[in-house]
Amino acid sequence: MSETAICIEQLSKRYLNTPVFSGLSAQFPSGRIIGLLGENGIGKTTLLKVMAGLIKPDNGRVMVPESSKSKVLSGSSLSQSVSWLFSPQDFYPFFRVKDSIQYYTDFYPDFDKENCIRLMDDWNMPLERKIRHLSRGEAERVCLFLALCRKVPLYFMDEPAAGFDVKLKRDLVRILLSELEEGATVILATHLLRDFGDLFDTLAVMTKNGICMTDADAIREKGLSVEDYYLEVIA
Repeated sequence: MSETAICIEQLSKRYLNTPVFSGLSAQFPSGRIIGLLGENGIGKTTLLKVMAGLIKPDNGRVMVPESSKSKVLSGSSLSQSVSWLFSPQDFYPFFRVKDSIQYYTDFYPDFDKENCIRLMDDWNMPLERKIRHLSRGEAERVCLFLALCRKVPLYFMDEPAAGFDVKLKRDLVRILLSELEEGATVILATHLLRDFGDLFDTLAVMTKNGICMTDADAIREKGLSVEDYYLEVIA
């Protein structure tokens, strides 16, 4: 049985007077690519941001195991364990590609600058060009390279290929599989089950009743696709 990479206990979050989710508890296994699935508006993005320390929960806690103990983390402490895949719009408009690399170098002690430059070179990313002047595919790849070049145990990605064409989706999968640190855990929120279903080791389906965690291989052994299983859970 897999060890736990990160766990949540009784997490609740609301915006103004509208609850997003309440009392969520789950253990996410380590060393797995986990598909975080759920209907639009169920709270996948909010949950990832809480788990990444980008926003605070109203109640509950997030814990990351350290050796034999689980340590409750929040805010900047969580960000040291989690690499968040930012979108091109999150960067300053005047940033060139090389400025974004330097920003990560200065801000994250765990960032592997040499490896990032290698990836940029392998994919012919123009270091002197402003990110806002790149094609969408180029800009998204830059963001992915930056996220993957942090040496952390957890990588969170929220709808990383929404609106991509088939080639870009395949590129993303190929980069993920080739560049991930051994033993790393990825939690990827997506609705593109036909494109990413085969990538997942574990499925975490969010519903109004909580999170249903399932081994993806067990689903496949039953002759079900990830999409078929997901539709059964939310029915």
